[in-house]
Parts: sequence; C-alpha cells; structure tokens
Amino acid sequence: MSQKIGIITFHAAYNFGSVLQAYATQQSISMLGFDVSTIDYRPKSQNDYYGKLYRTSFGIKPFIKDLMMMPARSERLIRRNRFESFIKEHLSLTEERFTFPDELNKIADTFDVFVSGSDQIINKHSNELQNENWSAMNPYLLTFTTRKKITYASSPSSMSDEELQNIVEPLKRFDFISAREEDAAVKISRLTGKKVPNVLDPTLLLSKENWLKVSEGASIRSLPHDFVLYYSLDGTNKVAKRVTTLRNIAKSLNVPVLVITPFAYVPSDKYLINDHSFGPSEFIQAINNASLVITDSYHGTLFSLNLGTPFLSISSGSGSSTRKDQVLSRLHLSDHIVGSLEDSVSKLSKGNFSEDRDYRQLLDKLKQESVSYLSYSLKYES
Repeated sequence: MSQKIGIITFHAAYNFGSVLQAYATQQSISMLGFDVSTIDYRPKSQNDYYGKLYRTSFGIKPFIKDLMMMPARSERLIRRNRFESFIKEHLSLTEERFTFPDELNKIADTFDVFVSGSDQIINKHSNELQNENWSAMNPYLLTFTTRKKITYASSPSSMSDEELQNIVEPLKRFDFISAREEDAAVKISRLTGKKVPNVLDPTLLLSKENWLKVSEGASIRSLPHDFVLYYSLDGTNKVAKRVTTLRNIAKSLNVPVLVITPFAYVPSDKYLINDHSFGPSEFIQAINNASLVITDSYHGTLFSLNLGTPFLSISSGSGSSTRKDQVLSRLHLSDHIVGSLEDSVSKLSKGNFSEDRDYRQLLDKLKQESVSYLSYSLKYES
C-alpha cells in the first residue's frame, strides 16, 4: 500500500499562482506513486481577503480599491466561480474543510507524511497572514502533528532574520526543508542548522503537455489570432498610468493587448482587451496562445518560459522581484528582464526579446534535481 501524503498550502486563494502551484505539488507527488490529498484548510483571513468582492475588514484602502473595480463586478463573480470549479475538479481535497488551526488536530495521524508548500506559506507578510498573529502560521509549520513532515519550495519572501526567529523552532522539527529562492535557502539553513536545498517552483515540475491538458476546459473568450498579454498584479492607480504605453505597444506591433489585471480595472477599447473573468485554466490558455507576454508576476514569468511563449519580465530588482530574477538567472535568461513597462517598449524596438534560447536542457536538469529531492524526502525512513 502506498504512503498517504497530506499537503497544506494556499490552495484556495483566488490567485493564479497559488492555485496552480497547489495543483502542481499534488500532481508531482501523485506521479511519484503516492496517495496524496490536499488538506482543505481555508483560514478565515483567506476567506475574507479573497472570498468577498468588497473587503470591508482590511481597512479603508483595500475597500476603496475594490470599489474602483465595480465596473468588472459581473466578470469577477465569474472569475470566482471558475477558481472554485478548478479547485473542485483538479484538487483531491480532504472530505472535511477546516477554518481554525485547532481543527487540524483531527487529522494529526491521518497521513504518513505531511508536506507544507509551496508558495509564501511561511511569509508573515503574505495576504493571508499579514494581519494575523504569529500563531496563524502554525498550520503551515505543521505544529499539529508529530508525523514525518517536509517542506517543498516554501518561501519566506523578504522576511528578516529577526522575523524568522519566530518560526525557527518549528522549522527545526521538519525532517526535510527546501526553499523556492536561493537566498531563502541560505538564510533558513543558517538559522536552523539544516541542509536546505534550493528547488524549483512546483509549476515548473510539470510539462507544457501537462498544463495544456489540465486547462482543456477553459472557457476563453474569442481572441484574435495574434495578441500580446499584459499580466500585472499592480493596483488601479499604477496600472492606469501605463494605459498609454500599452496602447503604444498595441499600435507598434499592430496587435491588441489582452490586459489581465486582477487588482486594476482598465476599460477595453480598440487597442486593449480587458477581462476579469479568467480562472486558472483560462490563464494558462491565454499565456500559451499569446504572441508575447509582458508581466511583473512571478508565476506569469514561470508559465511563459514553461509554455515556451516569448516574454518580458518586469522587475524592480528588489523585494519580491528578486524571485523572478533568480530563476531567470539560473536559466541564463536574464536578458528577458526589463525595469519597467516603458523599458519593454525599448526592448521591443530592438527586436531581440524573442530570441530563441536553448534553456530547456538546463531546466530539465534543475527539474530532475527537484523531483529527486521530493522523492527522496518522501521515501526516506530514519
């Protein structure tokens, strides 16, 4: 009988990267021959942040930002339903849903191995955890069980050493720890005294064929044969300042720009196509079908390179942007990084952004190393 594996992660955040990394982790473990389930833990903070169209419990600024999205209300409802449909169809969830940390005590002995990750589940500044006390991180630190526990590609993002001291002791009790970012691996290793390999984000463990198959049910709107995809996680004020630049890109390339901005409303016109209804499957298909992707998103960047779509990755060179930079550097693709949307116009004018690079061999090597870590850590018996 195969071992039973339980995964805990941000699987129900209405965020493309969160849901797709959850699926990728589950699928990657399943492909190794394990009986795997995703623990349906949805903390109240997550439900409040993602489950409501208008966030009233996070202060006046988020509420005002949500009001600015009013014109896209009907599309956002479709988006929410598409996320839930994807989660229901593609994740093997536990029968019981959990909302509070203490409820997880019920499953302390349900699985042979517990896997925490990936995503920013040990980042106190993540949307789910930023307004909570430190104990809210305990479920992701697996403090409710004494069974074997490992992390896969967990990320503390830019947390300081001082902040990480709050979770060092629970981390020391993990049998295996890995980190998604190189600097995070070094930092966690130094603080815990454990070996912490730097592994790939789980979305890169699945092939293009895997992703196209899982997104076959996409209900994507009719789009032109050629289009540029602009995917940004910035808010309305920042994105509004880029509309003119986006129109100029559309004019210069003579193709429309599909704008996917979950936190910003951009009216459609003859140059821009705005759609807030995309779920995970539609997101994958949009990247796959685009002639070019311009994005400031970590997972937008990763899916572009995994699906083989020409892309430019906008990076400030600091903070969360370093996540993308590190991956692209490891794959010798740093020339795909631009400092701003305006810089992408200059890059496009030079015509070398889509230069074919043979990074597949290197990506396959890193993938094999990550899968080997995952397999070894799951099968290892002390």
